[in-house]
Amino acid sequence: MTQIHKYTWLIETIRPFGPLTLKEISERWENNRNISEGRTLPRQTFNRWVNAIATQFGVEIKCDVHNGYTYCIDNYEEALPDDSLSRWMVDTYAMCDVLADNRDIRHRISVPPIPSGHSNLVKALTAIRNNNGLYITYQRFGCDPYEIFVYPLCVRLYDNRWYLVGERQDGLHRTYSSTEFLR
Repeated sequence: MTQIHKYTWLIETIRPFGPLTLKEISERWENNRNISEGRTLPRQTFNRWVNAIATQFGVEIKCDVHNGYTYCIDNYEEALPDDSLSRWMVDTYAMCDVLADNRDIRHRISVPPIPSGHSNLVKALTAIRNNNGLYITYQRFGCDPYEIFVYPLCVRLYDNRWYLVGERQDGLHRTYSSTEFLR
């Protein structure tokens, strides 16, 4: 289990069920054997996670000393608006955790296959980060492949598929599915 999974677990434990005491959070942690492996959640670890969550996601987990030292999240919507990449990441990891917790009933969970396009997404993001152009060999369904040079502008996830929006050398903006790159 990665640290990000642990952080999203903490966010998704406090947000819908809070305010919770550290003891209640620790009990939920221990009861979730898929992630805790039966170990306790020490206060120091909890405090490190709270600080890391604030740094990485901007989500502030606050302790209310006047309400029995309970913890709650005050700024979830502001820190993670619906259209933010961070919100998408938190929701994705949270869903991952929910599905992992229910592996024993996987025969009753139906999900569509997700086209990968992973290596092409990495290439596109690297080109965007470095402000470089990118040669791609592209093949639409039922068409012959062709090579094109594009300046990647952004990537977008739509309908479980990643797309690259790029500017061609002639100045036109086009959208390319990452699953249809050949290189």
